[in-house]
Amino acid sequence: MMDKATKLKEKLYFPRVFVNVSIDEELPAVTQFEDEMNGIVEVRIGYEWKPDRCKHCQCMGHKFEECRKQKPRNYQWIVKKEEEKKILTEKMKDPDDFQLVTKGVKHKEKNKENHKGTILTNAL
Repeated sequence: MMDKATKLKEKLYFPRVFVNVSIDEELPAVTQFEDEMNGIVEVRIGYEWKPDRCKHCQCMGHKFEECRKQKPRNYQWIVKKEEEKKILTEKMKDPDDFQLVTKGVKHKEKNKENHKGTILTNAL
């Protein structure tokens, strides 16, 4: 597709052409078109902007050097020692013998009686 100025041959300082390609394809460097005398003309294409595309994961928006998927991360599980656990629990103790809440889970008392609550009725 061409813009209006290129089609009407106005302002032919440089023609603008819409190049439609799939996301999997490379952007073409040259294109061919037919001129008025039915001759095939080959024209180099210059892009104002090209999106970054990773050669490793084929995603847009970053380059190969910045790809997070190219370097696999090796995680190792390390078991905490009992001394470290003891230090952590000592740090959590408050000087007033209160224990700091870490997970925010309420513990229910098992010996609590079932309370039915107050029954309200509508007088109207």
